[in-house]
Amino acid sequence: MDCSVTLAQSAMRALAVILIVAVSACAKARPATTAQEVRFTTGRDAVSGCTPLGLIDSSDKTNGGTVSQVPVERDRYRRLRNEAVRLGANIVLLLDTPRGMTDGNNQLEGEAYKCAFIKV
Repeated sequence: MDCSVTLAQSAMRALAVILIVAVSACAKARPATTAQEVRFTTGRDAVSGCTPLGLIDSSDKTNGGTVSQVPVERDRYRRLRNEAVRLGANIVLLLDTPRGMTDGNNQLEGEAYKCAFIKV
């Protein structure tokens, strides 16, 4: 009888391990980049060898394109970082020409990149 209990316990442990592995394999991984990790650059050499992910801008997508009450300078960089994270980027090459005018405030535009390492 002692042998059957040990066998049952071993089977339960094996089943528990299989379930943990199966559940962890299905779990969605956390994105590699957070908004705080996104860096800005104005030098194209900083993104050489990186993967381009697309053009992004600092327009307020959740507020109908209007600027919210957050101080404009900080808010537009925050929005640009969030757009970069949405694409999986970790660096943004800021473009020289601010585009669009919203209540007299320039919007930022940049190119989002995913770099294996960020050049300093």
